[in-house]
Amino acid sequence: MIVDVPIERDNGTVAHFEGYRVQHNTSSGPGKGGVRFHQDVTLSEVMVLSARMTVKNAAVDLPYGGIKGDIRVDPKKPSRPAN
Repeated sequence: MIVDVPIERDNGTVAHFEGYRVQHNTSSGPGKGGVRFHQDVTLSEVMVLSARMTVKNAAVDLPYGGIKGDIRVDPKKPSRPAN
């Protein structure tokens, strides 16, 4: 799934970031993965990471599938640093 993530910045403007959510396999249970924030993320990379999470959970016999989410953003840029 490709999504648009609108974020309100400190100055009141709204910035839009592209996000990805890939569910590789949930046949063995709910999806386990996470969300990552990086400026160079690609959909194919997220697909690989969700498949890897499926294999990792199966290797240690955890009842979870593989899911991964990413948002294409430089985590240092959306807001000014807190003082």
